[in-house]
Amino acid sequence: VLPEAYTTRPRLIGWFTFGAIGMVFLYAGFMGGAVAVVREHEKRTLARILASPIGSWDLFIGKLLGNILILTPAALLCVATGLALGAKLEWSPLRLEHWLVAALLLMVLLMCVGIGFILTIVSRAKSSEGASGLALALGLTLSFIAGIWLPKWMLAAPLRSLADSFPVTWALDAVRAIMVYEASLSEVAFDVARSAVATVAIMALAAASYKALMRRYYAKA
Repeated sequence: VLPEAYTTRPRLIGWFTFGAIGMVFLYAGFMGGAVAVVREHEKRTLARILASPIGSWDLFIGKLLGNILILTPAALLCVATGLALGAKLEWSPLRLEHWLVAALLLMVLLMCVGIGFILTIVSRAKSSEGASGLALALGLTLSFIAGIWLPKWMLAAPLRSLADSFPVTWALDAVRAIMVYEASLSEVAFDVARSAVATVAIMALAAASYKALMRRYYAKA
């Protein structure tokens, strides 16, 4: 049972503010990664890009940066809405852990987009509609069963295990602990460390998936 100070309306709104960010990153990030290359192929621009001086890896980096530029304003809008509704969010430039929040949210975003890239190659989606449909369904499902929108204590035991093992939830929990519950750096250090490791691993898998996808399109060219 949480202390009363942790269950006040402002803190609950703060908790759900980051839940909203997590939901947006999940379904929009999954979709952004899943359709990144498939859509270029459908528009017949992929061959032109590959024939230009731009390297194939430039497209991968460009898609990542594009998703960051699109989803960052969405996250800021969620925070502004939460504050307008009375959310209690802690932030001080004098506390090191508060500077980690932006890095943790970036990790969440990169993991979501990276998983989107992986989905494309795993599902062998042949169209942007198929890839985006799968990404949207999976993103929305995970937002409800992986501790993103619903608190872990509300989930059934198997789903709590899923939430405890989902890297996106680790990073988001660390953000909530810092911004809503005033956690210290030592209290979130483990979640920060494993979130960073998971981000690197997912991005490595995303890069490998991208390479395999480009090899598939090279073969068709």
